[in-house]
Amino acid sequence: MKRFLMAACLTAGLFMAPALGNAGNIGVYCWQLAPYTDVVCFDIDSKGFSMSAIGWNHAAGAYKFPAYGGICVNDYMGLYLFGWTMGMANLEAGIDPGTLSGVWHDSYGDSGNFVFVGAGPQVEGVVEGIGPKFESR
Repeated sequence: MKRFLMAACLTAGLFMAPALGNAGNIGVYCWQLAPYTDVVCFDIDSKGFSMSAIGWNHAAGAYKFPAYGGICVNDYMGLYLFGWTMGMANLEAGIDPGTLSGVWHDSYGDSGNFVFVGAGPQVEGVVEGIGPKFESR
């Protein structure tokens, strides 16, 4: 439990409060599947020692697929392990608790950087390599 609390504190508050309460909505967060322009956004809920993630994978002007998965803490590696399914592909990423970025791999043998782009919902994809466009509300 101490390792979980230490990892949660490193997330700079993004995941800490709901995880300590053992349940609740954490929010919507997005990552880019670099080197591609695909952006995945998930509504993340704390389930105590794990988190559920439901959202979508979006490539601006091309496609949008539903995505769902889960996140758990790997105490031995000091990472959040994130696995999700979208369409016919299974993907996984190891996320550094400090940066919320990491490396992704898919069931087709592709891989790249899993770049944290911030809170969502993100609607337009990555623009000119400078980051996402967020829907203004």
